[in-house]
Amino acid sequence: MKRIIALILVLIMTFTFSVDVCFATAPDKPSRQKITSILPGNHKLSVMWNKVEGDNVKYLIRIATDENFTENVKDIIIKGSDNDYTKTKLVNGTKYYVKVRTFITRDTGKKIYGNWSPKKSVVVKSTAIYKNTSITGVPELRFRKKEDDGDLLVLVNKYYGLSSDYYPSDMVSVASKYSTYSGAKMKSVAYKAFKKMYNAAADKDLNFKICSAYRSYSQQRSLFNNYMYSRGASTAFILSAYPGRSEHHTGLAIDLLTGRNGWAMSNSFGNTKEGKWIKKHCAEYGFILRYPDGKTDITGYGYESWHLRYVGKDVAKEIMSNGLTLEEYLDKLPPGYKKS
Repeated sequence: MKRIIALILVLIMTFTFSVDVCFATAPDKPSRQKITSILPGNHKLSVMWNKVEGDNVKYLIRIATDENFTENVKDIIIKGSDNDYTKTKLVNGTKYYVKVRTFITRDTGKKIYGNWSPKKSVVVKSTAIYKNTSITGVPELRFRKKEDDGDLLVLVNKYYGLSSDYYPSDMVSVASKYSTYSGAKMKSVAYKAFKKMYNAAADKDLNFKICSAYRSYSQQRSLFNNYMYSRGASTAFILSAYPGRSEHHTGLAIDLLTGRNGWAMSNSFGNTKEGKWIKKHCAEYGFILRYPDGKTDITGYGYESWHLRYVGKDVAKEIMSNGLTLEEYLDKLPPGYKKS
């Protein structure tokens, strides 16, 4: 009888230990979020934070006009596929406080919340037209394109954007010999032109590769978010495009690297043999240097000797031979800009 009782006790202890192990391996509550950027707009604001993987992940954003979150409180739930938020009908000139937290819903229906992020504040204001000719921040869009209609001169900048679900037509994969990474894609017409340019350069013992081609809305959002977090807003606005406002989203833009400057993405590319050859000959293949030196007040971005945009041979030759930007060629300059 004692042996039977002892056996039962062992079984009970084993079961209890197993249950404890099972509970110990259950997922913890979501980690605490950190808002990486919060940008003011005209009667709205945009918030970005770190995305958490998982189909059942959602976010709760809380907005209020006081730092204790008791006045004019707004709660918004965002699905896990997004990590930014724009709210309309806010009051211009009003200071808002924002915080966010992640939550998951278990099979039982129970919601498990993470801790609130540290709060951040921003004053909502119109950014549509600046008082000077310098483009800073993220201004209001003039136009947003929803579908690719085949226009090789589609303008994408800080004032002309693309919808989040925009996808270029006639996309093809870039062969590994032309790129520093796998999975690169471009529009077919631009890719064919690039291969001709690449081969012509190779005949001159010049070598460069694509380090960035097509980027989706979500990819650009992550890149911009990283710049905001690591470099700060003022630098990020000059170096990176806000999601939906990147030329890479069109499938017509590429960034190039060369081993002659250590495969670095820097303006030292323009001083290499490859960079000089590109500047002199890219128009012959339909490409332009999209962000020339000294044109930040028009393009909104600093000089990028490595960034090319396909526009077709005739247009490219006119733009490059006259030292223009695409904005100047299309006569779509930033609001308030005065031609000299």
